[in-house]
Amino acid sequence: MRASFVTAEAEMHEGLGLDAYTQCTSPIRRYGDLGVHYQIKAFLRGEPLPFPKPDGEQSRLVAMTREAGGLQRRLERAANAYWLREYLRRAAG
Repeated sequence: MRASFVTAEAEMHEGLGLDAYTQCTSPIRRYGDLGVHYQIKAFLRGEPLPFPKPDGEQSRLVAMTREAGGLQRRLERAANAYWLREYLRRAAG
């Protein structure tokens, strides 16, 4: 199974066999989820979608969000490694 990825276009979810799929959690945790929340709320209210179809701006936002997510994961791994080394250093004496 492929690793997850974000696009501005709806794509199939291979593992679930769905034609389209989105993931959203709290918009304060992941910036990209804010747009998903706007889309879902507008759809449920019967309002025009705030982002009706992908354009260059959405593609740039998706790329920026993907890049920030990668940076966040690298920083988290580096911080975890640092604190593990620090713990071991202190435990050793």
